[in-house]
Amino acid sequence: MSSGRPLRVVVTRPAAQAAAWVQQLRGRGIDAEALPLIEIAPVDDSSSLVDAWHAIARHRLVVFVSANAVERFFAARPDGVAWPDDVAAGAPGPGTADALPNHNFRLSVSEPMSSAIALYTPVASRRTGTMRR
Repeated sequence: MSSGRPLRVVVTRPAAQAAAWVQQLRGRGIDAEALPLIEIAPVDDSSSLVDAWHAIARHRLVVFVSANAVERFFAARPDGVAWPDDVAAGAPGPGTADALPNHNFRLSVSEPMSSAIALYTPVASRRTGTMRR
């Protein structure tokens, strides 16, 4: 359905990601501009992230909810602490999954993961989809 007006898109992603979206849209001939509505910033106190790294081996599954979460979590990894081979990692979407290989992981779950149940099911049934170094 065309209204006769040119298509214009406002990209509300965080500033660090908005530019790439705008560039891709403009490359397709779409008028686009960035209007970041949220800011992603480091936490003032990273002790909870460090604690999470030290406790990670007690879990079967760690779910990252965004590419930003992946970047921030791995940036807080303490020296000498590695991701355990028997802990699965989940990503609910392709952007998050694409961020994990930047940290020497590969996604071995190929099914779409659009909900927490979809992430949990392979682990619960022992068909674990794991992120391996």
